[in-house]
Amino acid sequence: MKTNELFIQALEFSFQAHGWHGADLCQTLDEIPPTLADIGETRDGFTARQVLLHCAYWKYIPRKLLLSEQGIEFPLDFEDWPPPGFPYTWIEAREILVEQHRLLLGAVRDFPDENWDQTVPLKDFTFARLILGAAAHDAYHTGQIRSMYLNRPDLFGV
Repeated sequence: MKTNELFIQALEFSFQAHGWHGADLCQTLDEIPPTLADIGETRDGFTARQVLLHCAYWKYIPRKLLLSEQGIEFPLDFEDWPPPGFPYTWIEAREILVEQHRLLLGAVRDFPDENWDQTVPLKDFTFARLILGAAAHDAYHTGQIRSMYLNRPDLFGV
């Protein structure tokens, strides 16, 4: 198996491929009705919709680094975390996340296999670590979102 394929699997397991570790990000988001997307907060005060858009942003950043920033822009006007009340519905935000994931998978698929061990320019980690971190990022925020709704037995089969 090529390294690219292994990294694609890692990204997919944490995003939408029902990995062995439990719920993936899309499965978790599927269980949140749009009416609850802005109700409840993480320990840091972010809503599920903000976390979703933050995840979309952090699919853009690795893609930008893999492609050496060749004219790549994030489609929304924020960096890292969207402000409260950011004007995108739950459905629109989900579409943006899915599109950013699709674009990241394409960049990983096309990345030269021999370059994974190279250090990302101006960073202290390799391209391989960048992509493994992107997969871990989805897994982390999946748990974060699920913990926001622990007091809701109607969600997540709790």
